[in-house]
Amino acid sequence: MSYSEVVRKSLPAFTLGRLTPAIGISTVFVLMAHKSAEDLPVFSYVLAAASIISAFFSLILATIGNRAASLAQNPAAQRDVFTGGFTLALIIATITYLACFSATYFISSADGLQDLDRDAFWTLVLIYIACTPLLVLNTYLQLFLEATGQASSCAKAKTAITLFGCIALAILFSAISSDNFKYYAMSYFTVTELLTLLYLINLTKDQRYCSLKSAKKVCRYFLGTGLPIAAGLSGQKVYFYLLTERLARIDTQFVAQLSVFMTVIGLLIIPSLAFSQIHSLEVSRQVKQSAQCYRAGLSWIIGMMILSGVILYFCADYVFLAVGGSITDYTMKLYFTLLIFLTCSSLLSLTIAHLRARGETLIPQLSINAIMLLILTPTLYSFQFNSADIETFLLLQSAAAGAGFLLLNARIYFVHRRDEKTSCALLATEQAPQ
Repeated sequence: MSYSEVVRKSLPAFTLGRLTPAIGISTVFVLMAHKSAEDLPVFSYVLAAASIISAFFSLILATIGNRAASLAQNPAAQRDVFTGGFTLALIIATITYLACFSATYFISSADGLQDLDRDAFWTLVLIYIACTPLLVLNTYLQLFLEATGQASSCAKAKTAITLFGCIALAILFSAISSDNFKYYAMSYFTVTELLTLLYLINLTKDQRYCSLKSAKKVCRYFLGTGLPIAAGLSGQKVYFYLLTERLARIDTQFVAQLSVFMTVIGLLIIPSLAFSQIHSLEVSRQVKQSAQCYRAGLSWIIGMMILSGVILYFCADYVFLAVGGSITDYTMKLYFTLLIFLTCSSLLSLTIAHLRARGETLIPQLSINAIMLLILTPTLYSFQFNSADIETFLLLQSAAAGAGFLLLNARIYFVHRRDEKTSCALLATEQAPQ
């Protein structure tokens, strides 16, 4: 199949597999806000503290998809990589649980809970961190299955499990007291992740799951490519914390508006992120066609952004109203900010995914974090924005993402030039008289 045919066939499943969990999480928060609003702070606090740690460890094995795709013509090697990676995933899952427990214990003992209910905090912690090892395993299995042509099965399973979890929680919404509802809401994550793991294990039942020998072989590869991605995520979390803190100093209303905007953009960007993953896998399968795939990828992103711009022109105000109510005043300036932010972030995601397929993860993550933490953050803190609006900060971040795209685009250009020179040198060697 051609590049465009692969994208058209894969994009619905890849998008659905990422969209339904996001909708499920949003449903949990909506139900919590209506049933037990007074418990929402401690509920959110537990998720924020533990999910950052679990997300970091989940991404250490994020390149399993690229590795599996590159070995599509060598099933035996692909099975060995899966076995070694899953063995590492089991080890990392155990470490994740211990790290989450230790971090939350430290927060509690260091009096970081302030006025939050400690008993509720610890009960919620024990419920949620039970699912953090499952997150690591499920992320690994999903990325592997998507790379081996089973994205549709993953998407259908996630949709069914999310729907089941939301329906069950909605039933409990009317049957459980407001004091206890938060515990059932937190159990949603553990139950859905457990059901997902059981289904994904069934899809990979022909694989071998544990081999320390295989793990040793692939350990260097996964740590070398995955740790920069995980560290890059941590850098982004630090930036958003600093941005939130800066906005809070200017006007606390900005913090609420930022939350609404990021919720909206988090949903809207899912198709672009899904596309970037498809692109990355396709480049891993056809490294020699890297330049052609990249040009086609840029065309797809631009087309998707034009379509998004047209759709958002007619319905963005309703989206913001549904997510944030009256918190954000929708204007044409916000519309253009949304479109610029979405476009710059999507282009940046494509370049990162492309370089990941070419085995480069350190340079992209260092570049983006340097722009965000060493250039953008000092800018936000050094200037007075007393008369600014939320769009000003979002446009600054869009500019940073755009600069990151241009920088990594230049890196991709040099990688492709190197490919051409290597190809020409090999051709000249083959044609030289013996």
